[in-house]
Order: sequence, then C-alpha cells, then structure tokens
Amino acid sequence: MKSSKKSLLTAAVVGGLLISSTSVFGQNCPANAACTDPVGFTTIPVTNGIGLIGLNLVPAVEFQGVGNGGTNPEDIDVTNGAAALAGLDLSVPHYVEVTGGPNAGLNSTIAAINGGTITLEDVLPGDLGADYTVVVRRHWTLATVFGATEGDLIIAPGTVNADRIWVFNSNGTFTKYFYQTSFTANEVGWREVDGSLTDSKANTILYYTDGFVLQRRGDTIAEGLKLLGAVNVDATTVAVLTGLNLIGNFYPAPDGGATLAELFGATEGELTITPGTVNADRIWLIKPDGTFDKYFYQTSFTANEVGWRLVGGSLTVNQADVQVALGTSFVLQRIGLDVSIPFVPTFAAQ
Repeated sequence: MKSSKKSLLTAAVVGGLLISSTSVFGQNCPANAACTDPVGFTTIPVTNGIGLIGLNLVPAVEFQGVGNGGTNPEDIDVTNGAAALAGLDLSVPHYVEVTGGPNAGLNSTIAAINGGTITLEDVLPGDLGADYTVVVRRHWTLATVFGATEGDLIIAPGTVNADRIWVFNSNGTFTKYFYQTSFTANEVGWREVDGSLTDSKANTILYYTDGFVLQRRGDTIAEGLKLLGAVNVDATTVAVLTGLNLIGNFYPAPDGGATLAELFGATEGELTITPGTVNADRIWLIKPDGTFDKYFYQTSFTANEVGWRLVGGSLTVNQADVQVALGTSFVLQRIGLDVSIPFVPTFAAQ
C-alpha cells in the first residue's frame, strides 16, 4: 500500500535524481483522481565493458481506475474504464500495476483489452479483493530507453563492434540486442544478435523490475545516458525464481543508493537465511573489474554474528549499509523456492 511521504511541490534532488512535481509525493490518491507522480530524469551509467543496469524511473501513468476480478483469473474488470482504455496504443507494450488493496505492488503485462476488461499475461492471485486501485503505464523498451535510433551507443553494420544490450530470461540465459546500420532501409534499427536483420526489436521490453546488461565496446561516457520518466512512489512486488535473478535497483534513494538493509529489511525479509553461506540466498554486487562481491544474511552463534555479511569475509563485520548504486542492478541467487518479494521505496519513511 502507499505510504505517507513528504509533499513535493518544487524541484528536488533524491539520490542524484532530479525530480519535479505539483502533486503530493506518495499521498493516497483516489482512484478517480488525476494524480501524478514526481517526474524528471536520471542517469544510466555507461562504462567500458560489462555494466549491470537498473532503471529507477517508470513511464508516466496513462490510465488510473478501480479494478475488480473478471471472468477469468487473468482478467481485471475496470469500473467505467472502457472509453479511456480504448485510447491506449497497445502497439507499444503496456503493463498494469495494482496500487491499492491487499496485493498492492503486483504488476503484469497487458495481453489484450476488451471494453472495460484488461487481460493480463499472468494469472492473478485470488485474494486481490474488490475495488482496488490500478494504473496502466507503458513498458520501457529498447527504443524508449535508448532512443528510436541509437542515441549515444556504438552502432555498426554487424554485431562485432556494436554495443549490446543483454536482456535476462527466466531460464538464466540472455537474449542480446544491438542497433544495426546496414545495406538497405529495412535492415536498420534494433535487432537481435544472431537474429534476422529485417526483424525490428525496438519494442523489446526492458522490465523496470529487472536489470539488464549493457556491454559497452567504446569508451566510458562520463555523463552517462539521461532517461526521462516518473518516480514510482508505490510498493512493487518482484517474482523471484529459484536460481539466478537479475533485479534492478528501481527506486531512487536519498543517499545515492539503497542499502541491503533498506532493500530487504533490517533483517532477512523474504530471503532464505542460514548460519552459513551454503544454503543462504546471496546478493551479488558487481565490482569495477567485472567480478562480484556476494552477501548473505547470517544467523549464527552469537549476537554480533547475526546480520548482513560478506561471503568469505568476517562473520562479525556488519554489511547492512552496503549500497546498491543508483542506475545499477544486482543478482539475487535464490536457494529456496520461488517467492514474491515486496520492495518498498527507501524514501517511504521520510
């Protein structure tokens, strides 16, 4: 559910993110009201080599209404929403976010809209309740994040020298994309590495809850890449699967990056914890040399050994304040069963 946060009436800086709005920051917004999120820009870091990227802004809300369960478990019936929903351009992928009710934070891609009914790609839980608030936003895509053309990325007639975007798949593999300049007009644009040169991938979704990899072939861009969008002031639920998950640090933080304690709670939250590292979930944070520091939540033998610890490090050195930098993502190695983890904005208590 929404948390009460400070009123934001003028431009402000949150963790290096410039935001501005005339709305109330995080105020409970009636479903039939035209409330707006704080908006502005953030910076995507671009460094030579491999970078794990997270998008900490979302596209603007295009629809807001009251939802109820539909005929099928993947349906949401929106009260008096048919006319507004008909105006959405579904040639660009959109998603629904539940922002009110017992399951606030759930989000799913829209598969179809029929009148006032939104059909999602995912089956909804049975306890959503009635008259819960929903919003609809566009997904980020390759074209909207990096520009309809290549922006500041290195482009090439083939994949060898071009920058690449790696999108993480649920089976632990990556699909890789690049911006193609080629011999005929229908071969120019976003393409899949090893795919067809004429099959546009401009609408490939970059899920804001997920991270992605930017493989930079050229020099570091000191100023990074600017992304315009809105601050998501609501809780977000992320489906975490057994194995490796790439998760974006998708909330701006007051001090430049959410800490392990802020992301997962001062204790373990929904993670699997153990007296040692073997059976504990791990958080991997990439280092400048491309290797990772790995962290876990330790339950142990004495009080000063309990808490966030570095794998291979001292069991008495607290790592709760280690930050996940803005604009980056992290790997969550899930040892336990699939789980849904609710993430709450780190500015919620301010």
